[in-house]
Amino acid sequence: MNTISKIAINEQQILLAHVLGISRKDLSKKIAELGGKFPANETDLSSSSKIENFSEKLLDAKQLDQFNQLINLRSSGQPLQYVMGVAPFRYLELFVGPGVLIPRPETEKLVEIALNFIWANSEIVSVVDLGAGSGAISIAIYAEVAMKNQPPRNLQISAVEKSESAIEYLKKNIAKYEAPIRVVESDIGQALIGVKADLILANPPYIPDDEILDKEVSDHEPQIALRGGSDGTKVPGYFFQNAVRMMKSNAIFIMEHHENSAAQIKSLFETELVDVVSYEDLNGRTRFTSGRKI
Repeated sequence: MNTISKIAINEQQILLAHVLGISRKDLSKKIAELGGKFPANETDLSSSSKIENFSEKLLDAKQLDQFNQLINLRSSGQPLQYVMGVAPFRYLELFVGPGVLIPRPETEKLVEIALNFIWANSEIVSVVDLGAGSGAISIAIYAEVAMKNQPPRNLQISAVEKSESAIEYLKKNIAKYEAPIRVVESDIGQALIGVKADLILANPPYIPDDEILDKEVSDHEPQIALRGGSDGTKVPGYFFQNAVRMMKSNAIFIMEHHENSAAQIKSLFETELVDVVSYEDLNGRTRFTSGRKI
């Protein structure tokens, strides 16, 4: 079995389109012009649908070398997003790589919840993103508020992150979108002492230490950004304590968490906050909780 055949057909398409700098739709057109077709499914192994039959025709020598390198990286088990160096998140395409957590589609719901609070309350101005990682949450908030800009809002956003590797990508992504986001390089426990904000957001490490993850995740993504303690609530609890001290009166805190911890997290929120609400992700799992400080 050659290297490329170890990779899912849709990922072969994604990598070839990535090297060409075009969409998969445009790649499909180019392949059709050469007399081929996109595979109908993962079992379509006809010669007219095999990506390797077209890579040499579509790529120059330099591009072909790059394509083969990406194929080798992916076949070794490295996440597709790390291989390409980018990951999609809402309307963004963020730089990612070893040392920073890959943004998940589920976390887009946290941004949606936050935006709903922002649109409903014109007094929300200051926003803090705890454990910002790649900056997915804070940059998405900035970009979508700026995009809508009705009524005009001038959010003051701070992104707190302690990992040097993650900070590298955080700064690159902020620069890419020219977002006026303040980067606070610190553990959240020492960050923003004395500072109060209107909206605090967090996607903390929350996976229980003994939960078995896909090998691709456990071997390549930073465990410090994934593991939340023995039952997955220790680190979220630490984030909660620090979020509460940063909250103004009437401020909102929204946190993503493990679905199995939903009841514990809700009870934790109710010790300090009011108007506590739980939210489901697209798969019907309770993965987010919000609350307001009196």
